[in-house]
Amino acid sequence: MYESKFHVVNDLSGRLKYDTGLGESKFVLQELDLLKEDSIVYKLFGPILVRQDPAEPNANVRKRVGYLTAERSALMQLSGTWERSKLSKESSELVLDKRQ
Repeated sequence: MYESKFHVVNDLSGRLKYDTGLGESKFVLQELDLLKEDSIVYKLFGPILVRQDPAEPNANVRKRVGYLTAERSALMQLSGTWERSKLSKESSELVLDKRQ
């Protein structure tokens, strides 16, 4: 019982983490798409703002969206595998109970 609750909580917190990061990254992409070609972009390094080429943050955020999407898909597959193994275990326990 404890193990199943742990997996459910862990699974939900993992999904929430990736969904939140994905939503934030997509919002940043929308903001970056609004920039004009001659816009100036700065990156915060500690207390210092450093000027950046606008294409660099755009590429970084797109890479992050790809990473988060892949990690979320992997988590969903793992969750599905865990659910199938849980159902298999429960059905085998029911069969054993019927035999006894």
